[in-house]
Amino acid sequence: MFKICVWVLPLAAYLLAPAATHAAVPLRVSFDTNVRPACVPSIDPATIQQAASERLTAAGITISNVHNAVLGLDLNCTAPASDAQKHTVAVDECLTFSEFVATPSMQNHTTLAPTWHACQSYTCTRTRCEPAVGYGSQLIEQFLGEIRERAAMPPVIVPSAPAAPDNTALARLLFYSVYIISCLTLIVYRGIRGFRRQTA
Repeated sequence: MFKICVWVLPLAAYLLAPAATHAAVPLRVSFDTNVRPACVPSIDPATIQQAASERLTAAGITISNVHNAVLGLDLNCTAPASDAQKHTVAVDECLTFSEFVATPSMQNHTTLAPTWHACQSYTCTRTRCEPAVGYGSQLIEQFLGEIRERAAMPPVIVPSAPAAPDNTALARLLFYSVYIISCLTLIVYRGIRGFRRQTA
């Protein structure tokens, strides 16, 4: 029993600690591109996906299928208005960042929702669109700037209305509290017995 207390006691203390004291979860992003058919063949979806992913990775963003956020790049293209512009293509580009946020109507429940969104429109030649959209995308630079600002800002604590008590959390709190008290009592008892044996 004593050995079990030694191993479980730190774990119980960690589980009872407030969530704010636990280490922050690192950002892991799932990145997807949606290139409309009108943009092909001026813009190759696979090339854009790879170039933009490399830019994000180089900036320290972890791209993974096991993620806690989603970044989506949407591209739509428009045919030139006149023959004089037949060698150019008009591009509408949007970048959306979505994160898991708390659902006010459901306690201890989160849902994926957009928390940052930006768009831009520009014209490029049919052979020079990919560099402007992929690695050199201005929207990706704006997004990286947003992430850097968030990392530099201290967390803001917004007061909320008191929630109804969670019976499961209360039961867990009671169980681990009794367990910790029992372990501490056992440790003190063994210490007293050992002291008495040494002085006997």
